[in-house]
Amino acid sequence: MVVLRAADLVGRSEELSVIEGVLTRCRDGVGGAVLVLGDAGVGKSVLVREAVTSERDVEWCRATPPPTEPLGPFIQLALALVR
Repeated sequence: MVVLRAADLVGRSEELSVIEGVLTRCRDGVGGAVLVLGDAGVGKSVLVREAVTSERDVEWCRATPPPTEPLGPFIQLALALVR
């Protein structure tokens, strides 16, 4: 098993900046969403975990679809927004 840490987040400064920018706008009351797509093992989870680790004032959700339900993340997000 390989455990990735923030120090292993190499070459993702642009993506991290985009997520942090959306989080800043959320704290300012603007709201927003980030969709992170990529092949298995490219570091999506590590990227998002790094971006939201210190965020306590922003509500966020993670949606992972089953392979047979490609719209699953959007359905999960919509359900989270109406709660």
